[in-house]
Parts: sequence; C-alpha cells; structure tokens
Amino acid sequence: MKNGTVGDSTPPSAPFDLKVLAKPDRGNEITWDAEADFESGIGGFIILRDGRGLARLPMAPQNQVYGGPGPLFQGISFHDTPEAPIPEMRVVITADS
Repeated sequence: MKNGTVGDSTPPSAPFDLKVLAKPDRGNEITWDAEADFESGIGGFIILRDGRGLARLPMAPQNQVYGGPGPLFQGISFHDTPEAPIPEMRVVITADS
C-alpha cells in the first residue's frame, strides 16, 4: 500500500435475477440485481448485445470517491454498507439503441 488504497484483484459478482419486460411502443425494459462489491465498489454496468454496447449505467459520471479508482455506480462509505440510495438497476432498450 503506497497511497492509502488497497488493491482489488477480484471482479465483482455477476449480476443476477435478470428480467426483460416488453414495453409496447417503448422497447424492452431490462432489470437486474447485483451484490455490492465491498472491496472497490461497482464502477457501472454495460448492456451488450452481440458484443455491441447498447447502454451504460450510470449514464453520467458520478462523483469521484476519495482514494478510489474513479467514479462508481455503487458508492463506498468506507464501512460494510454501500452508500444509500443504491441506484436502480434498470434500463430501457429501444429499437434505435
């Protein structure tokens, strides 16, 4: 440790409880759940179809976490509980996405 941060060599757990709901005239709503990554937080999610990125969450960068690797989707509170509120894991994919 040289700069006050601890390295994280393990990836976060894979998302689970994936659901896709057809929304007439709006596209497909995709929702999921994910476990918090207590070591370094979750940086975000990229929704892929056939290897092509369709959506990214968060859409806009979040605040930089002190001493962290960069903006995070799941904030870190420097104890065992992620910062509240936990962002909604939901995106709507339209035909033109």
